[in-house]
Amino acid sequence: MNNGVKTFLTKYIVGALFISHALSVSAQSYEDEIRAQLEADVEAWNTADIENINSDSFSIGYGFRSYLPRTTATRSPEADRALLKGFLDSLESYRIIPIERNITIEGEIALVWGSHIEEIKHIGRPRERVTVRNSATYKRNSDGTWQALLSHRDIQKFGDDGRYIPEYAQ
Repeated sequence: MNNGVKTFLTKYIVGALFISHALSVSAQSYEDEIRAQLEADVEAWNTADIENINSDSFSIGYGFRSYLPRTTATRSPEADRALLKGFLDSLESYRIIPIERNITIEGEIALVWGSHIEEIKHIGRPRERVTVRNSATYKRNSDGTWQALLSHRDIQKFGDDGRYIPEYAQ
């Protein structure tokens, strides 16, 4: 092998290793960003901090324990806040306790899945404690924030093996 080929291969291998390392560092940095955002969201919910609850966490999909889909396209941010305030005002207490959180990053797309416990006490009703499985897909915006594209929460009853208990599944 001549020196020109050796030099090319050396530069190619070193460059590939550098790029691989840079992507690994970037993925870890992105994972840290997602974890920080999720922790801030949990804190906002746990303190009923309406202004800091990430609107993506309540304006997508199904919610406030209803089987009816939300129609967010026609709602303003003020209407979302009023809806959230009404929900929080109906509670004596609400707490999220993370159990498991998994994150995988591909480019600037993050997949997040895991489970958490929700402790809920509606005014005048018995306290509830439910295990929730969750998943979400986020994309990184040019300003460095992460936007939820899709989120899912599943509050069915589960057995110890993590599967639905058929008699409770709807």
